[in-house]
Amino acid sequence: MLCSAMRRAGALRRRCTVARLEPPAELDLLRPSVGQVRGGAARPPVELHADVITPAEEDALAAEADRYLRARRYEAGHFDGVIRHYRELQRPLRSWSSASRSLFDRVASLVALPSGAELLPVHVLDLEAHGEISRHVDHVEYSGESIVGLSLLSHAVMLLQHEADPAAAFDLLLPRRSLYVLRGEARYRWAHSLPLQPSFEGQSLPPKSRRISVILRDRPPNEVPREV
Repeated sequence: MLCSAMRRAGALRRRCTVARLEPPAELDLLRPSVGQVRGGAARPPVELHADVITPAEEDALAAEADRYLRARRYEAGHFDGVIRHYRELQRPLRSWSSASRSLFDRVASLVALPSGAELLPVHVLDLEAHGEISRHVDHVEYSGESIVGLSLLSHAVMLLQHEADPAAAFDLLLPRRSLYVLRGEARYRWAHSLPLQPSFEGQSLPPKSRRISVILRDRPPNEVPREV
């Protein structure tokens, strides 16, 4: 199931919808979906949340990210070959507008990050329409338990494949304004990628456009704190 949790006045209220396990004749690109795991492996812990921000909030956050990215040119490839046709930055939380800081606080509450978790600087990844992210696993030393990604401007599909058995795989449909959460095993034992040509459960989707991903990570427990 796709579940979201919100804390109101100290009480926990949960809202759940059933994940689509088989694609309909025409996919709804506004609804996040989790595909069936191919290859018989158990699905790792993932969360998807729809419409966590409004269109107006998306516009404002994308515009703010654009201001910070303005001085950076798009790169043809990352030093490790994983990302192509992109630009990125990391910006301390305190350096964002008050509206964006409130939005990040809301997101952190929604996905129930560990109590007392300290967030790393916000990572902004801007992919051109012909940009892509190749198969990789996250480095343990770069963040803690969770990675939380907010999708702006375009839909995309994330493909997850088990490191020990790449035939074990499944898709995540990520609409714009949706949020995904990968924790633990989903980050370190399942490689993830963002293909250039999106498809979900074997069904081709319209081409993605330029996409900004705003990524929150909690700090590794043994890392010396830096400016956030």
